[in-house]
Amino acid sequence: MKLARPDQAPDGWQKWRDLLFVHWDVPVDSLRALVPPQLELDLWNGRALVGVVPFAMQDVRPAWL
Repeated sequence: MKLARPDQAPDGWQKWRDLLFVHWDVPVDSLRALVPPQLELDLWNGRALVGVVPFAMQDVRPAWL
């Protein structure tokens, strides 16, 4: 599936630097206990994964600046 770029101009700009993608496999029942029941868990092959993505943002500014 290819997503099209929006027709309108962006509201702002930013650069993402020093990204780290970390994921942990956690028991589905343990995660279910922490997530509100009205939200569905998005499982991968029946497994629950929790991810953290720390990063630094630079040059964050509105488009008009």
